[in-house]
Amino acid sequence: MKSKIYEQVTVRDLDLRIRIERLATLDQRKLAQMTRILLQKAVQEKEEELGLPPIDDEAA
Repeated sequence: MKSKIYEQVTVRDLDLRIRIERLATLDQRKLAQMTRILLQKAVQEKEEELGLPPIDDEAA
């Protein structure tokens, strides 16, 4: 019997969770994977907006 892996994405905004679930379903991705993709994109855009260098360059 194959065990089911349960993903957990916790947000206080139910509407936001439903929107992410809809995008994940349309893209045939798991909820956690879609959340990670969206969060990475949002963080990258904000870093670029603020003119921050990539973490690798900053740490060197």
